[in-house]
Amino acid sequence: MTTTLLLDDPAWSYPGGTCRLRVWNNDAPGEGYTLAVLTQPATAPGRSVTNAMDDIYPTLETRWGTGVIVVQQTQHPDGASEWEDIAEINGTYRWYPAQLDDLAWSIGVPATDLAGPR
Repeated sequence: MTTTLLLDDPAWSYPGGTCRLRVWNNDAPGEGYTLAVLTQPATAPGRSVTNAMDDIYPTLETRWGTGVIVVQQTQHPDGASEWEDIAEINGTYRWYPAQLDDLAWSIGVPATDLAGPR
């Protein structure tokens, strides 16, 4: 399995805001996929990633394919992060709790690489 970081944009723009966007591709035979991580800093100005998902998700699907897995990392002022897997189901977005170690293992990168700098 080879995992490649395709994009690391610390100021990726979406309508009304910016966040850090990192995209990895995992080429495991029969299981390959693309993972997009949207990092929302605790002090981010503008529209939140959550409130902009109607614009963000289709943009990611257009750029990275309809099979892209979208994860939101919300950084808190105390240094902790909350991780959520986002799914689009019949035009509605749903957030599911995710664990950093599980996400890192599934894409084949160290958890420290996925968490990124503060």
